[in-house]
Amino acid sequence: MLENTGDMPIETEFIADKSSPEVNLMLLRNGRLLIEPNSRNILEGKMILNLPKSDDGKPLTVHKLLIGKIKECELKYSLIVEIYIV
Repeated sequence: MLENTGDMPIETEFIADKSSPEVNLMLLRNGRLLIEPNSRNILEGKMILNLPKSDDGKPLTVHKLLIGKIKECELKYSLIVEIYIV
């Protein structure tokens, strides 16, 4: 969930980093988002993973980097998504 608390709309585009060996495919359903002032929007994605099985029964953790750039300006930012697989 991404929130815009400002008084101007934000249009942003996300790019998924696919360099992780455990990530076979990362699809962002709505990689380009428009968030109106004082509102929220959801960034949806689908990830296909190639993970080794855990021998000790502990949950596996995957960190995924998403890089965003706000349209018509040089501001770039990143989000780290953490996924627990049990």
